[in-house]
Amino acid sequence: MTVAVQAHPRATKAQRAAIHGAIATWSAVFNDCFDGLITVTDVTGAKKSNQQVADIVVHFVPTAGGVVFGGYAICGDHGCPNILVRSDLPPSLGRDPYSPEYIGWVTLHELGHAFGLGHTTNLLESTDLMGYGWPDLGDPVLSDCDVDGLRFVFAWAFEGSDPHEPAPGPYDCSLD
Repeated sequence: MTVAVQAHPRATKAQRAAIHGAIATWSAVFNDCFDGLITVTDVTGAKKSNQQVADIVVHFVPTAGGVVFGGYAICGDHGCPNILVRSDLPPSLGRDPYSPEYIGWVTLHELGHAFGLGHTTNLLESTDLMGYGWPDLGDPVLSDCDVDGLRFVFAWAFEGSDPHEPAPGPYDCSLD
């Protein structure tokens, strides 16, 4: 799978680096989990238009307007080819805009959705990467549950078959 970053011209070097760091983290995870069967490659800048070269495009938009969100995977019948990550918050929330570190974390989480992972159970309490409890605790954790979810989504790679939809979910990693 290929991922490219489409960043707003005002994006700082640190913000772009955080997003590319998230892609590199997923690349390492896929390498460790799948031994090269499935790879994640950052192809930003490989062609004039990142949308022409990538399976997934991360759009970093400092001001996205509308409903407040840190990130959003836009999914449809062709997977999740676009991810929005933003770094502004309305003044009414009384919080500073996201740091590059937080932007990287949000990118990690949204890429997880693009790769087929859903939210964890006990969403607000979970400190797994696919939960929402980690921002108050520090770095998100790519847990065994997250990795098991990847193995479930990409079971076809281990079976040696052509890509196919995963078995009916949700996947319950508490049974491991």
